[in-house]
Amino acid sequence: MFLPHGKYCIELEGEILIANANGPFDNEIVQQFAQELEMMAGQMPTNWGQLNIIHNNALLTPEAQQGMSDLVACRYEMGMVAIALILLDSKELRVC
Repeated sequence: MFLPHGKYCIELEGEILIANANGPFDNEIVQQFAQELEMMAGQMPTNWGQLNIIHNNALLTPEAQQGMSDLVACRYEMGMVAIALILLDSKELRVC
């Protein structure tokens, strides 16, 4: 196992899960993100949406891309009904 590459913070604001992230991302950071989402599952409303704000670099390794694809299917099972992505050219990561 390698050290995770990429940074993120997630917070729940009402019915919206907000994920601020700064890549590039590897599979280890995707797995860490998945574990954190699983821990938050009990706080989620029945139907919720996700807003992803990617700062500066949105590159993923092939393994991370597959992990994110799998995670999207899992989030729909958790009640996610909508997802949006914002790409920003900013090196600063918002701290939750």
